[in-house]
Amino acid sequence: MMLRHRSSMAPVAASLWPILVFCSLIQLQSSMRVVEAFLARNFFSVSNKAVVGITMPRLTSTPLHQNRLLCRMVLGETTASATHMNVVPQVADNISPIVQDPQRQNGQPQQHHHKHQHQPKPPEQSHRQRRKAKEERRKVAGLTAVGTKKGHEQPYGTSRMHSSTKYHQRKGLVVRVYQEAQREARSGRLEKAEELFRRCLTMDRKDGRSWLQLAQLASRRGRQEEARSYFAQGVSECPESVHLLQSWAMLEHKAGDLEKACELFEKGMAQDPGNPYIAHAWGQLERKRADHDKARTLYMDSLRLYGPWAQVYMALAELEVETGHVEMARQIFEEALRLCAQNTHKLLVAWAKLEEENFGDWEKATELLLRAMEDGGPDFTDATVALAHLEMKKGNKERAVDILQQSKHQGGAGGSLFNTWASVEAKAGNLETAIKLLSEACVLFPDDFSLLQTLGTLEVKQGHHEKARECFSQSAAIRPHVVTYNAWAIMEERLAHDMRGPMRQVQIMRARKLFMLGMAADPSHGPLYNAYGRMEEKIGNLTGAQEVFRMGVEAHCPDMPSVLNGWAMLSLKQRNYAQARSLLQRGLSENKLGKNVGFLYHSLGMLEMKLGKIEDAWRVFKEATDKYPRNSQLLVGAGLAAEKRGEVDSARGFFKGGVECDRLHHQAWQAWAVMEHRQGNVNTARDLFRLGLKANPDYGALWQAYGVLEFHEENWDVARSLFAEGIRRDPGHVMLFQAWAVLEVKLADYEKGKEMIKEGLRVDSRHGACWSIYGYIEEKCGNVDEARRVFEMGLKQAPDHAPLFRVYGDFERRQGNTDKARSLYQRAISLDPHHPQAYVVLGLMELYSGNAEGARMVREASQAVFGHDFEFTKQREAVSSFDNAELGELHSI
Repeated sequence: MMLRHRSSMAPVAASLWPILVFCSLIQLQSSMRVVEAFLARNFFSVSNKAVVGITMPRLTSTPLHQNRLLCRMVLGETTASATHMNVVPQVADNISPIVQDPQRQNGQPQQHHHKHQHQPKPPEQSHRQRRKAKEERRKVAGLTAVGTKKGHEQPYGTSRMHSSTKYHQRKGLVVRVYQEAQREARSGRLEKAEELFRRCLTMDRKDGRSWLQLAQLASRRGRQEEARSYFAQGVSECPESVHLLQSWAMLEHKAGDLEKACELFEKGMAQDPGNPYIAHAWGQLERKRADHDKARTLYMDSLRLYGPWAQVYMALAELEVETGHVEMARQIFEEALRLCAQNTHKLLVAWAKLEEENFGDWEKATELLLRAMEDGGPDFTDATVALAHLEMKKGNKERAVDILQQSKHQGGAGGSLFNTWASVEAKAGNLETAIKLLSEACVLFPDDFSLLQTLGTLEVKQGHHEKARECFSQSAAIRPHVVTYNAWAIMEERLAHDMRGPMRQVQIMRARKLFMLGMAADPSHGPLYNAYGRMEEKIGNLTGAQEVFRMGVEAHCPDMPSVLNGWAMLSLKQRNYAQARSLLQRGLSENKLGKNVGFLYHSLGMLEMKLGKIEDAWRVFKEATDKYPRNSQLLVGAGLAAEKRGEVDSARGFFKGGVECDRLHHQAWQAWAVMEHRQGNVNTARDLFRLGLKANPDYGALWQAYGVLEFHEENWDVARSLFAEGIRRDPGHVMLFQAWAVLEVKLADYEKGKEMIKEGLRVDSRHGACWSIYGYIEEKCGNVDEARRVFEMGLKQAPDHAPLFRVYGDFERRQGNTDKARSLYQRAISLDPHHPQAYVVLGLMELYSGNAEGARMVREASQAVFGHDFEFTKQREAVSSFDNAELGELHSI
């Protein structure tokens, strides 16, 4: 009976044994979790400052025999060498001597006697481990530990953890709503995203991430006060949220309140000493204030407390470049690549920029960018974009396009890639292709405001102003960025030129409003002040223009040198040469950040050349080219100064260097070709013009200068075709119309000349030289009264154009009106004391009319300005014939 009973139970037992085994495994799994918690609590305290112990994998994901081995090790049944496990070394052992010893000799780091290895990726840390690591950093920094009661630790910006099922359900709902809000924000539906983030806060007021997102969305939409309110409420609810403090500080920094920003940075650093995000942002602020020592301390402390961090290393390298320690920056990049396990591709791109801009080593830069493309993979487009820009600078447009196309086909796509690609096509004259690319990109990346802004700029070039407005408006709706408002305002300001009366004023007010919106979005954007100031200067509001530039200087723009340069250009147009020189010299002397200020040197050198101080100009350009040996603009300026000194071979060398450094620099080709033409090398000049136009087919000044060459060679049809092609490619270049009109006047086709000059005045009604040739044409046609009326109209449109007064004076002198001519010549001299032709014609008129005393006074006044080597006899040939003088002047502008 017993056997029968046992045999009858066998089928039941056979059916139950899988369940029994499963229950045993669950019990074992629970035991393993207990052991894992014990290990983490007692053996494996992880810290970013100093980590000693075994990197513990999750027992539940480890093979069973390995879990048992770990259990036996804990229980003392077996031992294992640390070398058999993944031991995380102390961070201090891997910090570069650059960081360990901030005391450097002559700006050079200590020599290293060992080769650093890449850091292993640290294991995922629990909240308890992160908390303990932060307390360690606070102790090292000399701060007290965070005062949170045992058992009540909580992550920054989150509410206290509970074990209730209800709490976890609510927390899971918050996470799901937050993720949905992020998707809405990425899709450009910002209002819906804000609504969802607020819903998160109704469920959990201590959800720091939602406070942060709401503040950032408000800032993106230009609502700065609302953003501040969100930050203040978020910090109140989540006082330990370092991310909130850091982001709030960056908002204040951008708004220009540096003291408030420093206060917030300091609070954040007290919460988490050495935090790399805070150290990076705070260091940028201190660099803006020219406190390089403070910035260096922040970066080094962060690397010492947190360990290798790519962004901090890059900022430290940039700081060394700014302070003149360029070789030190190169060594920092080398150390960073040995120490950092992550973001090496970003380090390589930054290093490539250093090699290109500071060392002029394009081959090394290319090598680093190729490595960055390999390390970053197809999704990292920064390296691709930088390499394409480098190829464009070399003049390899086809190579640049191939690089961008290959990146797209390999799956790498981003807004910056499409923006660069469109820029390459636009510079090659393929505007339709560029617009098509950007239209495709706007569909792929609907939340990228920069794509719409660039598309709007290209639509402006096409003359599609309504489409451009739509693009700018959509871009500002996604993000009210200063670059968008600036481009939009410039378009509206240009449209005002073609309007008259009240409509013109309305259009100017529209442009002003857009400039003001840009200032609200970013009050420290230098290019906006330059554009705004130029607009006020163009409409004759010189006081307003001065005030705009003064506001830019008071805003402490990061690119302050560019604002000072813009102000100096305004002073130059006002003939206030002393103020222009003072502003340019101020920009050079106050360049404490070590920025590239080659453009200031260029402006100063050209100012000295304009004033006839060739030796002073040569000294400026020589100093500048020694400092920036691969700056094409400075090399061209040095070439012009060398040519003025009679050093033709030296000038040729500078021009050649200019085009080798930047084959897209159209002025380099133009200056070189014009010099060769002056030297009688006509075919060489033609070849240079053709090469320049191949690289810059849309640059009107090249077409105009090439046409003038053929004009002087009396190839009338060739010159006419060059002017026509230039107008087709660059219809806004007024001097093309002017040069074409001069050609027709030379051929006595006055009606055609008048037609071309009227077209030019439609492009720019304030162009004084066009009014000069217009009046001259009417005089040649025998329309004396009409000529006088044209000159008077010109003076109203261009009241500050000294050559126009001089040309009008020539006209009145030929009509026998000596007193009127004298008045016009004197007005030209008062407007521009450095206008030599005005002194010459006035002095000769006085001499020939028998006024010897008046001629002597004019001679003395001219010598006081130009020096005692200024002689009328040297200038007499240039002004002996009005025809030759005016045609030559118009072509040389």
